[in-house]
Amino acid sequence: GEALIPFFRADGEYQNVIGDIAAYSLRAEGGYGAWGIQVRNTHYREKNPADSLDYIQAYGLYRMSFGNHIEVDLGIGSSTLKGRERNSGISFTMPVLVHPNKHIGFELRPSWSDIHGSGVNDWDISMELDYGHAAARIGYRWVYSRHEELRGPYIGVSFRF
Repeated sequence: GEALIPFFRADGEYQNVIGDIAAYSLRAEGGYGAWGIQVRNTHYREKNPADSLDYIQAYGLYRMSFGNHIEVDLGIGSSTLKGRERNSGISFTMPVLVHPNKHIGFELRPSWSDIHGSGVNDWDISMELDYGHAAARIGYRWVYSRHEELRGPYIGVSFRF
């Protein structure tokens, strides 16, 4: 149930994006020691006009801990945007997790993707209140490219084993 370098972790979030857009995100991470994998699917849904977009990220991770309170990961993998069309490209991530004690944590999860020559940046910053194997999370996520952006606050939960 440790927040840093877990065997398995699952996060679920609801994000209120600008305008009439909402997002639901599920992230799973698994691994042993320094090696791990992470998959995240964010489903954006617009009410008017009715439309949706899935942003899928998958990474192989090298997880490094610095003492009992800091984790920095390096990850490489792919990102896929799936709406009316499906486009994929290479992606890099470098999450930084700081958990000064067993009850509170701060996490920064940036990623940078190149999808057919267009850059997609994803910045996710959060604070969590931990209780055993679970945590309540609040944060802000900003996904943007040269011409579009999806940003807003979110709430969520996390389970770790």
